[in-house]
Amino acid sequence: MTKQKIVFALVLAVAFLALTSGAEAAYWIRGTVDNASDGTLADGHTAMVYLPGDKTKNATGLIGPEGASHVNNKYMCDAGAIPGYTPAVDDTLNVEVIDNDDGYTAGPVSVTISGLGLDDAPDMTL
Repeated sequence: MTKQKIVFALVLAVAFLALTSGAEAAYWIRGTVDNASDGTLADGHTAMVYLPGDKTKNATGLIGPEGASHVNNKYMCDAGAIPGYTPAVDDTLNVEVIDNDDGYTAGPVSVTISGLGLDDAPDMTL
């Protein structure tokens, strides 16, 4: 191999490592939030997934068609986006609907990480 080819291969390897370093895989938590008994829609509210006891480190997802689920009354939150956390089998996470300044919340409910990359949380009602 010529010196030029070796340098080119090293540059490609360094570029690949730079582009992929710190990239974490997504681990989705999904669920359903039913509308409130007074007819208030769950769509547009925010679901939050977090480690029990530490709501400050969390990941959120919008409920409804504008969110990652693209389906009414459904949400998807990426647990892999929780700062400083890497999802591990048998970890327990909490999910709740946070107050968007309209007084409506739901949960929390718990979900256990299975290792499949996608876990379903119990249903909630706004």
